[in-house]
Amino acid sequence: MGCSQSGAHQPADKRKEVPTEDLVQLVHFASWMLHEGYTRDLVFVLLLIAGARNTISSALMTRFGNAFRQARDEVAPTVKDVALEGDGSHPDVQRFEAFRDMAQSQLLRTWRKYRKAGGEKNFHRLRVEQPKSRAQSREFKDKELQKMRSSASVVESILGRDGHEFSDVEGITVDEESVICSFEEAHTPAERVITSLPIIIQVVHNVEVSLSSVLSATEDLLGTEPLHLPGEVERCQYCIPAGGCAYSTESPGSVCLPFQAYGVRLLDGMCRGKPGATPDVLKDELGDPAKPIKVLSTNSKSGEMFFISHSGKFIVKSISDAEGKGLEGILPSYVNHLAGAEGSILGLYVGLYRIDMGFGLGQRYFTIMRSVFDSPVQMSTMYDLKGSTHNRKVKDPKERVRKDEDWISDACRVKVSAQDAERLERMHKRDTAFLSEFSIIDFSVLIGVAKIEDESEIPAHAWRSMEDTSQCYFIGIVDVLIEYGLRKRLEHLLHTVKGVGHKASVTDPVSYAKRQRKFFRDHVLPRYDDYSPEMSQSVTATIDMFRPPARTGSAPATSEVERAEALTAGKTF
Repeated sequence: MGCSQSGAHQPADKRKEVPTEDLVQLVHFASWMLHEGYTRDLVFVLLLIAGARNTISSALMTRFGNAFRQARDEVAPTVKDVALEGDGSHPDVQRFEAFRDMAQSQLLRTWRKYRKAGGEKNFHRLRVEQPKSRAQSREFKDKELQKMRSSASVVESILGRDGHEFSDVEGITVDEESVICSFEEAHTPAERVITSLPIIIQVVHNVEVSLSSVLSATEDLLGTEPLHLPGEVERCQYCIPAGGCAYSTESPGSVCLPFQAYGVRLLDGMCRGKPGATPDVLKDELGDPAKPIKVLSTNSKSGEMFFISHSGKFIVKSISDAEGKGLEGILPSYVNHLAGAEGSILGLYVGLYRIDMGFGLGQRYFTIMRSVFDSPVQMSTMYDLKGSTHNRKVKDPKERVRKDEDWISDACRVKVSAQDAERLERMHKRDTAFLSEFSIIDFSVLIGVAKIEDESEIPAHAWRSMEDTSQCYFIGIVDVLIEYGLRKRLEHLLHTVKGVGHKASVTDPVSYAKRQRKFFRDHVLPRYDDYSPEMSQSVTATIDMFRPPARTGSAPATSEVERAEALTAGKTF
């Protein structure tokens, strides 16, 4: 009956049931009810949707209970309440089970009309219209290739350590298709991801759009945002049926496509205010099958898979179950952290999914992250900095992503303004403190230096060079899912025995964050003598402009302006 079944004929006893297990089918049913005018019945199916989205709480159940009785009294006043009994250990589950039984009995009547009107058939037949991509000019494709190669450096820096191998990114071509098969025909993990991702992105996006209309129609009963609880990470279960559904232009073929989406509401809400990473941009970039993602690397030993979106905006990466659960656990704090007024240079996660790979391959977590180097200009130099000077040097001078010792030997500095330097240090300190709070280590600061011909080319998220106006910087913290677990503790112990524990990359979270902050302050941020005399005068004038009034007494000065003065003088704090 449900979305998890094919379009084939099913036994009558199964077809009498109201769909309760799949979010896509439930939202489709609710949308049909709204279109047909069954607005009072919507609260029943919304209760089931709340269960499918895993957002049950005592406060939410109370609101649903009040709205449920009000709606039920209008459509079936003779029905008795179901007693909400139990030992109180799981009140939300007990209330949901009782309300669900009531909802199913009330929805049977509407469900029969839905079937009689051909709703189930239309569920497979109707599709969301989405135009295919138009042919692109050679110039535009060249720019896309530049962005892809810049974004590929993120993957190189991650795979380049621990002896991992990575593909030759110079071989990437925009004209070359990554895959030509369909999801049904895909037999390798990489092919399954490439063919399933457009369907997944389309369905999740379009379900959210449809659900917003349903929620608006029930505000008089449930109030605003009845399914949205602050700090909740929704674990939405989906199963796209064989033959496709109304929320995607593509079909998985004669097989179904099950997957889970985590924290869609949290991540969508966070990204709506970030140009270049909004839900609409994500759908356009990853939800169009005419723009397939490209394989950057697959590692058969570790099972790691890296992909890059058509124009280089997003990186798709497989992660372990431990990393997936870890990201899910910190997601509310992560979203709140990025929303802080102080700003952040943490990498931007825009999606967390778990896909059933099929063919006995099991399920895998995948993250979607905006590339730090998402830019129309190409990076001329790229660095992966951990704050460690133990074995942190490229072996081959031709390697495109250089490391900490190379940064020092190249005498590099980000020659930004004093105000930008102070802001960068403040954000880096705040971000590293956040990561150490969750026992996360091994993260990197990626820095890309881009050459520009016109200042108008500089994207809003880039950092402008004040010394050399022909370049700008792209800075972000990536690879933030490695926890300081048993394996990392043993690795740190081994380095300590060897006498390099204070220099080695792996150390405890607090020490790791402190060491990287020191490296960032001492070797990355500009010094006073990095500025020309004219620039120094400009910096001093800017600081004087924002200097606070003189204070009385002998209390020490700790204002941000004075911190900026100390920074330009090469002092530490």
